[in-house]
Amino acid sequence: MSNSRPFPGLSDIFTQSGVAVGSATYAVVFIQLFLVPLLLNKITKPIVLTLVIGMHLLTALFMALPWSSFASVWMICATGSSTRSTRSVTASSGFPPNACGS
Repeated sequence: MSNSRPFPGLSDIFTQSGVAVGSATYAVVFIQLFLVPLLLNKITKPIVLTLVIGMHLLTALFMALPWSSFASVWMICATGSSTRSTRSVTASSGFPPNACGS
């Protein structure tokens, strides 16, 4: 099991706090349960996308799963839509802007 802990000191600091673990657990469950309704709202969409990307990056850090986490972040950036109008097309690529702003 020690192979899945790339930063044991950081993992120990996080897991020693029951409040931090409980808060993170409830936040992840809340985001997973209400992802679609939160993405439909223009106000909550950037917040939820930021939280989901952060969740995947923390998974890469704490669980030593960088490739699957970065693939998930890439998929969010490649397929997500931004809060800007999808009618505006960037001149360089010819594609509408995505969730990561490119």
